[in-house]
Amino acid sequence: MRYLGHERVRLAEADPVGATGGWLELRVDLADPKTGLKAEVFYRILEGAGALRSWVRLSNRGSEPVHGRVRDLVPVRRPRPRRPR
Repeated sequence: MRYLGHERVRLAEADPVGATGGWLELRVDLADPKTGLKAEVFYRILEGAGALRSWVRLSNRGSEPVHGRVRDLVPVRRPRPRRPR
């Protein structure tokens, strides 16, 4: 897939309890000109809370069906702060 572009936005959603900032969203647009498959990859980060959401929207703009597999994502953990010695 080829990179087409991206967009970053700050969302005006209500913040969960304890969050110090709002949601930041990054959308990355990808496409495969050979198959016509288009992917919009979304990442949302909640500032100050260590929360990350991600999802993908796929669309077939080609004339033939496209078959694929769903892959599991590796969980991401926030690094623990070092304890003083």
